[in-house]
Amino acid sequence: MRTLLQIDTCLNSRSTGRIAEQIGVIAQKNDYKCYIAYGRYATKSQNIPIKIGNKLNTYWHKVETLVFDRDIFGSLYPTKRLIKQIEEIKPDIIQLHNLHGFYINIRVLFEYLSKKDIPIVWTLHDCWTFTGHCSHFDYIHCDKWKTLCHHCPQKTSYPMSLLLDNSKNNYLNKRKLFNSVKNITFVPVSYWLESLLKQSFLSKYPTNVIQNGTDIHTFHRINTPQNQLKKKYNLQNKFIILGVASIWTPRKGLQEFIKLSPGLVGGHCISVDPYYLIQKAQVYGVLPRVMSNARRLNDGMGSYVANQTIKCMNKKGSIVKDAEILILGITFKENCPDIRNTKVVDIYHTLREYTANITIYDPWANIAEVKKEYEVETTQDKNVLNNKYDAIILAVAHEQFKTLDVRNMLKTNGVVYDVKGFLPRNIVDDRL
Repeated sequence: MRTLLQIDTCLNSRSTGRIAEQIGVIAQKNDYKCYIAYGRYATKSQNIPIKIGNKLNTYWHKVETLVFDRDIFGSLYPTKRLIKQIEEIKPDIIQLHNLHGFYINIRVLFEYLSKKDIPIVWTLHDCWTFTGHCSHFDYIHCDKWKTLCHHCPQKTSYPMSLLLDNSKNNYLNKRKLFNSVKNITFVPVSYWLESLLKQSFLSKYPTNVIQNGTDIHTFHRINTPQNQLKKKYNLQNKFIILGVASIWTPRKGLQEFIKLSPGLVGGHCISVDPYYLIQKAQVYGVLPRVMSNARRLNDGMGSYVANQTIKCMNKKGSIVKDAEILILGITFKENCPDIRNTKVVDIYHTLREYTANITIYDPWANIAEVKKEYEVETTQDKNVLNNKYDAIILAVAHEQFKTLDVRNMLKTNGVVYDVKGFLPRNIVDDRL
């Protein structure tokens, strides 16, 4: 029987701990004896657990990190005890997961592994392995990890240091220690992470991407009619994107997910390029139905928003004919002056069939450019925000619109329609 040893922060807990647990269970079915060495956050496991250190070790490791930014050099004696246990169980394979988390000494571990010929598989769940401090850097657009980390802009984020910045030394030590092991294969959990690894000081090592999956026995389709679910959660006529995460913050991509929120797709790239691809596909006898339907849907969204606004007005007894309507924003996206292929003009033209009293206010858009491109009048005069309207449509999520008291800008029975999901839900009548 062969022996597998996995090392992770957690035991059958949280994301990486659960992944290690499932790998161990599957390995056991293939005649492996499986151990998991862990630092904290443990639940009952089907694998043989090896606890690294205790609470006191963890607390002291945290203190060292908080003061000296030495996350990789704490837990000296617990790691030495782990090495003795590794010698006893004699693993045929060692699989590493997250080595950050205040529980293991990287120098002791890798100086030992560099002297052994044990095959190492290192599953990368984040970017900590090739930085001097942080585990996520993409959201702040930091590229220091490509050459040499120093003066870390995320020193006070996990693993937090309140005093010293040791990111340069951490980076140099990681580079030396991690490159000292010859028989190692990296397993990034995404192609994106693999692409970053190939730009790092670990680029020489082989990689094999294995993406995280979903337990389809737990998460599976149920037979409840979709309309019934949408009605239950008040999501009728909504396009739904479901995201699931245990801890979801900006550093883990929350803002990128939010960018997928509903809105009108304009601009010179996403709104145009698919047509070139559709045309080229047709030349080769391929009909890209999904792409064609998506473009057709987006092209009709401006008219849809206008008609939904009219429907809201009718429900509240507001007369649509000759109504006073304010459209907030005309650029194709927030906080920029670009008006190319904006779908807001489609909202305007549909409403013009009912009323000529339409005001478009946009503090970003060039008035002359809009007039030249679309023959539509816009304004940057803030006085229009003091008027009263039968309907207000938030079409673009400019920062300037955050502070507007839109309810106070309405006539009796006036409505607010929020295209971007930008305004508080309790002050809008409907949203896309």
